[in-house]
Amino acid sequence: MQVRIPMKAGVRPQRTREADRAAAGLASGVCRPVMLIGYLMAGWRLLYELRLGHKFGVEDGIWSHWQAWAAIALVSHALWSRSAKHAGEV
Repeated sequence: MQVRIPMKAGVRPQRTREADRAAAGLASGVCRPVMLIGYLMAGWRLLYELRLGHKFGVEDGIWSHWQAWAAIALVSHALWSRSAKHAGEV
């Protein structure tokens, strides 16, 4: 069985450079705090494992490893760098 939905033919919205820059600016704004928190958590966990820091809040699971936090920080840093460059912020 096929169902056909009649749709009005209209003008499709076109992508503009301003919209792309606004989206890149939004992505840059989201990636930067994630990046900073990731670096902070990775450093905290690494210092805890080296017995130089205070007790880490997460004891078990994927989030208890500093490598997971470092991976999040590095990926979000790369995304932030690319989106900030595209948005014209850097």
